[in-house]
Formats: sequence, structure tokens, C-alpha cells
Amino acid sequence: MKTLSTLSILLFATVFGFAQGHNNLCNKAGKVLVCHIPPGNPENVQEICISENAVAAHLAHGCFVGSCDRRDDTRLDDSFAQAAIADLVTMYPNPFSDQITIEMVFEEPTEAEVAIYDTKGTLVALPFKGLSESSFIMDYNTDRLATGMYLVRVVTPTKVRTFKMSKNL
Repeated sequence: MKTLSTLSILLFATVFGFAQGHNNLCNKAGKVLVCHIPPGNPENVQEICISENAVAAHLAHGCFVGSCDRRDDTRLDDSFAQAAIADLVTMYPNPFSDQITIEMVFEEPTEAEVAIYDTKGTLVALPFKGLSESSFIMDYNTDRLATGMYLVRVVTPTKVRTFKMSKNL
């Protein structure tokens, strides 16, 4: 049901953008036009095309769906933004060195598993498995991971998300 409501919000936002006469720069399936407001640098506002899987994370730090030209008068109502970020998973920094921070926000406590795989697909770490509170933040020590690329997979009863992460020295 959550997935359906998020997709409905994205569909609404996309159609709304077309109705406003904005020429959508994101012509590929699965891409969404977002007015990106970089955290810590709000003067550097720019329109970007992102995966629909990344929309919730962008909404969570102040970006919004659609053209930056419409940012003052036609921004989506906060209730739409809140529905879109109700099921949010983010990881940072990327690249990382000695730790990663995992943030998960759900409408209610949810079973979740966070697994880290190397590029060969071998499970190298299982930072979390169990019942997550509705708001969960965890710092995971990555000292024992070698420098290189990793896939971090988050599995909940309704979604599977995969993040590419890079470990530097």
C-alpha cells in the first residue's frame, strides 16, 4: 500500500509538471525531475533527473519534485512530501572510510535486514537484522572491510533497496 501511495504521488507530480507546461528533462522510464537544493549550499539550486527510488531521500532534505521555476508558488503540499518520506532508507557518507551511517524511517516499527556484499556477491557483513523502530539511526564500523566497492542491501517486508558504496583509505 505504501508503494502505491508513493507511486501515486510521483505520478501526480509528473502530470502536474506537464500541466504547468514545463518541458520534462527526464525522458527515461524510472526518472523523475527534481528541484535539487543541496544541503549546506541552498544557493546552488538545480534541476536534476534522478531515479524514482531516490525521490524520498531528496524530499527528506528539502528538494521537491518538478521544476525549480515553480518552487515558490506550486510546491507540493507537505502532506504529499510526508507520505513520500514515510518509508525512507539513506546511507552516508559515500565514499566512506571507517564507518557508514544507516538511517531508516518507517510509518511503524518494521522488520529489516541490512547486509553488505562485496563485488563478487559474497556477504561480508550483516550490520542489522531484526525489528527496527519507526526511526532508526545506526553508525556501523567498517574498519574490517577492505578498500573497494560494496553493495549494501536493505530488505523490509515490502521493499528491497540496494546502494552502491565505495570504501576509501
